[in-house]
Amino acid sequence: MDSPDASGPDATAASGPDATAASAPDATAASAPDATRADATRADTTAGHIPGQRPGGGEQPADPAAYQPATGQPTDAGAGAPAGRTKRRRPRPRRLLLTAAILLTGACLVGATIGFLAYDRATKIDRSSPVVVVEQYVDAVFSERDPNRAALFECSDGDPRADLQVLLDDLMERERRWDIQITVTTANYRTSTGRVSSRIDVDLLIDVPEADGRPSRSRQTWEFDLRDESGWRVCAARRAA
Repeated sequence: MDSPDASGPDATAASGPDATAASAPDATAASAPDATRADATRADTTAGHIPGQRPGGGEQPADPAAYQPATGQPTDAGAGAPAGRTKRRRPRPRRLLLTAAILLTGACLVGATIGFLAYDRATKIDRSSPVVVVEQYVDAVFSERDPNRAALFECSDGDPRADLQVLLDDLMERERRWDIQITVTTANYRTSTGRVSSRIDVDLLIDVPEADGRPSRSRQTWEFDLRDESGWRVCAARRAA
């Protein structure tokens, strides 16, 4: 005898209204939040807003409180400074050293230039006038004691330094004997100058240091004959009678 079919009316009854009633609320409840989120996503996408980002761009922070400044702290670098007061920077040591180096270099250049000009003026050969030539000639013989420089002021013929050399030798002997330094300078020029020749009478002042520190001065008058040879030159020198 065949058994009753389990899928018959009972099964249909079991799976009918009860099954529909049991599954409908759960499905509706489960799908409602997802549908709401999907609608919100579509609305944001339509408005140009992507979920998880700020409207102005950038990523939405997970915790908005993390972007808030701490209480009592300034929101920017200058907010904590008193109004109207600017913090001054102290000059750096490197800048001070550079400035000092520039000033020192400038001072050295100025000093070197002055020294060069003074040396050039003192050693420059000037044959522009008989008086200037005699002054340089006497200085070369007695002060510098440089025969090569003295020869630059002499004529091409003759030996104008012979008598002056006798006087120089006598003064050098006194210096060696007494361990002193004797100086010779010129004064009181008296000139008689023609077109190509000149005669100059001049006093040679001889200062000899004494034991008390004060110099004793003697005076000798000398005569110098000069000739213009592309500039004035000494052709003869002798002590006046």
